[in-house]
Amino acid sequence: MTTTAIVKPITVVRQAAAVTVTTVLSLMMCTPAANGARILAVFPYNGHSHFTMVEPLMVALSRRGHDVTVISPFPRRKGGGGGGGDGLGRYVDLDVSDALPPVISQLSVTDEFEHRVNPITGLRDLCQMNHRVCEATFEHPLVRGLIREPRAFDVVFAEAFSTDCFAAFAHAYDAPLVSIRTSDYSPQLNRRVANPENPAYLVNHLLEYIGHEMSFVQRLINALATHFGAVGYHAFSDGPSTELVRRHFGHDTPPVPEIARRRTALVLVNGHHSLSQPRPTVPNAIEVGGLHVAQPAELDNVANVSTYIHTEWTDYCDSCDQGVIYVSFGSLLKGSSFPAQFTTAFVQAFEALPYCVLWKYEGELVSKRIKVSKWMPQQQILSHKNVKAFITHGGLMGVMEAVHFAVPMIGVPVFGDQQSNVANCVAKGIAIRLDYRQITAQKLIKSIQAIVTDSKYRSKTSELSARFRDRPTSALETAVFWTEYVIRHGNATNNASPAIDYDFYQYFLLDVIGVGLSILIFLFYIAFQIKKCIQ
Repeated sequence: MTTTAIVKPITVVRQAAAVTVTTVLSLMMCTPAANGARILAVFPYNGHSHFTMVEPLMVALSRRGHDVTVISPFPRRKGGGGGGGDGLGRYVDLDVSDALPPVISQLSVTDEFEHRVNPITGLRDLCQMNHRVCEATFEHPLVRGLIREPRAFDVVFAEAFSTDCFAAFAHAYDAPLVSIRTSDYSPQLNRRVANPENPAYLVNHLLEYIGHEMSFVQRLINALATHFGAVGYHAFSDGPSTELVRRHFGHDTPPVPEIARRRTALVLVNGHHSLSQPRPTVPNAIEVGGLHVAQPAELDNVANVSTYIHTEWTDYCDSCDQGVIYVSFGSLLKGSSFPAQFTTAFVQAFEALPYCVLWKYEGELVSKRIKVSKWMPQQQILSHKNVKAFITHGGLMGVMEAVHFAVPMIGVPVFGDQQSNVANCVAKGIAIRLDYRQITAQKLIKSIQAIVTDSKYRSKTSELSARFRDRPTSALETAVFWTEYVIRHGNATNNASPAIDYDFYQYFLLDVIGVGLSILIFLFYIAFQIKKCIQ
């Protein structure tokens, strides 16, 4: 037998082995993980800052072998269809952006100020806005298909934001509900999971008080806001949501508050005790503040495309030796909605200072010192060493990013929880607050110079940043772990507080106090009668 004759069979065997290994590896890649779950995530609110927190978690879960179906107006690839073009075959988009009311992404500064003056009107309008989101989502053809032909889902995600209508999916699929709160704890969320809520020191998330500094009047207002806010929420949201859900899921569907209370297995809250104040929580309420934030070296692995590295912005910041002031009022507030004098004051202040300015602004500004754009990679900019200050509306996402990257702030709150966020930052010595109705160029110049030149702000921010980042696991890892905990153990009552089943009078021991007072009064009455007889 020749050498060639011997080598040829060996080569054939090696090629066959290679094909076999390749085939096996391909099958392993295509075969679902043994513990892979089917997850439905319902996040149709048309505010991109809200979805910024949700998307990294959904992507992380899909990369761990779970099948994730996401209902949102922000598909990872236009047109939906899943995958997003980045190898996420287990991530499926159901794009509902074409059905959502456009008013949600067109908030006016003037309108929001009116809501601050009349909080009842503000709560009503917010609940009605989210009710329209619920209705538009349920009536979307893609979602109607889910409702009419129910699939098996192991867990349902929904945002807890002024409506619980999407908890109905958890009831329809007999699945545990994971509620995501994109801001800090709210009274409605606390009541759902029986989180202790004492208004004597726990401040309502819409008020700008500091817990340990509240006066009697502030504690009174805080108590009224907390309890009457719950009454208003029940009137403006729970009733209409239940009616809407029964129209789409069947008339035998339980009331929405009951579904949310019974089905909620886990609450993921976009908060951290270092930023607000320590508070007691039940075991199934988990803080994951900063879930969306990444270090510059990690940005390529972050789900949100707005965090990818952009050389244009890096080069600009590199060229500004005097430092950069970054200005952004979030994704919901448009620059065109601010009064003209507001914009003029900013331009005059920036022209009088030696710093470069990056301003996320939906318009045109003629200034050599100011670079404007409708969109900017915020995390990349804040992580740059030359950024000296962040002028912000006080949205929680931006505040967490600034704290993570140790950038002191100038807060100009407009609506919602921005008041509370900025107040907490001021109390911790990492920010200066300005009233947008009274902004002048002189006030801006003074505030910017103080933030940039006074080392106490940078020092306090660095200290807070270290505490914010010092955790046993990252916020994303924590959220993934607890989600998979729910998948493994299922039952929503495992970690639930027994207080979720208590009525108001039971929770506050009013029945016990009533019986105690009755006994005390009876004893006093007997004593009085005995004394009367003796005399």
